Amino acid sequence: MCTGNICRSPAAEAVFRTLVSKRGLDSKFLIDSAGTIGYHEGNKADSRMRAASKKRGIEVTSISRPIKPSDFHDFDLILAMDRQNYEDILNSFERWRRKEPLPDSAPNKVKLMCSYCKHHTESEVPDPYYGGPQGFEKRGRGCGGYGLAARAWAGAGAAVSRRRDGVMAGSRRGGGVAAAIYGGGAAVRE
Repeated sequence: MCTGNICRSPAAEAVFRTLVSKRGLDSKFLIDSAGTIGYHEGNKADSRMRAASKKRGIEVTSISRPIKPSDFHDFDLILAMDRQNYEDILNSFERWRRKEPLPDSAPNKVKLMCSYCKHHTESEVPDPYYGGPQGFEKRGRGCGGYGLAARAWAGAGAAVSRRRDGVMAGSRRGGGVAAAIYGGGAAVRE
């Protein structure tokens, strides 16, 4: 999960959709992204992120939305782009669980996206929003939002699942898998 769901998380969602599609697994996944705030709700992704993604053959089509309580029921894994997003997700959980029943295990579902990266040492995906176009294009060591999100996906390896049409899907429960992408995604294993 990123803050506004207009830069890092929609890019990661698009990368993940592309990886899943290339493997012919579209029907086995539900893929989503969200933000910790609803300020940009209903908006397309930042035009700079869409342009950086398009250069790499990735189309970003998601529409911004904030995290919601049902995400803690629906997803087995929720990935945060940075530590602040991680804390915001857990704070949302604590606030919402006072008003409605949420799984006690929900905090264990929240992880940092970079914990699944294999080819770099960064612990967070940097937010390119205030850094100008170069933040969306930067690659390699200390790479920017798009590149690091893409590399994290390439190194991902944990299965996630979601209830779909009343049938539980997921590698742990048989069938397909789905992903919640918060500021960068969920990890996937076939």
